[in-house]
Amino acid sequence: MEELIKKDLNSNLIDEVESRLSGAFDLNQAFRDIKLTGLGFSLEQIQEASDYICGKLTIEGAPHVKDEHLPIFDCASKCGQYSKRYIEPIGHLKIMSVIQPFLSGAISKTVNMPNEASVDDIAEIYHKAWELGLKAIAIYRDGSKSSQPLNTDSGGKKTDGAGNKDVIIEYRPVRRKLAKQRTSITRKVNIGSHKMFLTVGLYDDGKPGELFIIMNQQGSFAAGMADSFAKMVSIGLQYGVPIETIVSQLRHMRFQPMGFTGDSDITNASSISDFIAQWFERMFIGDGLKAMRLPFDDNDKSDSKTSPKIINNPKEDDLDQHPTPNLFSENLGFSGEMCPECGMAAMVQNGKCLKCINCGATTGCS
Repeated sequence: MEELIKKDLNSNLIDEVESRLSGAFDLNQAFRDIKLTGLGFSLEQIQEASDYICGKLTIEGAPHVKDEHLPIFDCASKCGQYSKRYIEPIGHLKIMSVIQPFLSGAISKTVNMPNEASVDDIAEIYHKAWELGLKAIAIYRDGSKSSQPLNTDSGGKKTDGAGNKDVIIEYRPVRRKLAKQRTSITRKVNIGSHKMFLTVGLYDDGKPGELFIIMNQQGSFAAGMADSFAKMVSIGLQYGVPIETIVSQLRHMRFQPMGFTGDSDITNASSISDFIAQWFERMFIGDGLKAMRLPFDDNDKSDSKTSPKIINNPKEDDLDQHPTPNLFSENLGFSGEMCPECGMAAMVQNGKCLKCINCGATTGCS
């Protein structure tokens, strides 16, 4: 204590350190944020004081304890940095093999192995367990987890007075922001008479990193929710959420507006989210931006024995000139809305309301 007072530590701080000694396994744990090396103590002095005050955490070497009595004190793993003894892995197997014949299931018992155990050592334990008739075993190699309840390696690897604490490795997602100047793709969408623009910002490798949704009802609740939704998708993409996960979660969601889009590649969508999922799937999954639609030439009259003509390098005009045929197209009188009962896009005008020609459901008219 006199030495600590000489190091300008006040009595209150010394009393606080002394109160922690009863639960400390190492002297540095009692001092916590106070680095003993920073006070002028050497590593050897710190270790010597720690052994004297906190103990060596093992009974090995204790006076009046005979070597033949030590096995009764053995633990699953080595105790402290001075300990050499522990229960051999085969000992765990022998204990279980005695009980196994009387049990119908396996035994919930861990077979502890030292940190220096090799792959061959672990394989040998499994083989021994089979020979002894055990139905299952659980092996734990000391130090395999970044943080474990029982830390048996106080290890003598100290380089400063910060204490020999468990190193906890915490994996956190890292946000990968886009460059200030980046390439983007913008698409005009018309779903159920609702017009909007979808813009996707791209990384240098062509992967999507952000989404913007601009609707024609700026300031409305729908536009605000669409903007909020786009921000959440953007943050997810930048934190590494797979595009496949986003597509699977958004696909087939149903809410207004829904119906025909007028586009040849994505003819129908059950919601804005469903359209975004279909667009993402076509653009960024598989071959990515290289995936291009190969439309059939409707003007090419061919019989069933002749394969249709394929346009290998379609232009934007080609996509408009050769739309994908749709049974419920607006040219046939369908509104493009999805039936709330059967889910088909078979709604036709019925007075001021809509009627489904598939199931007969209406949107309010009799």
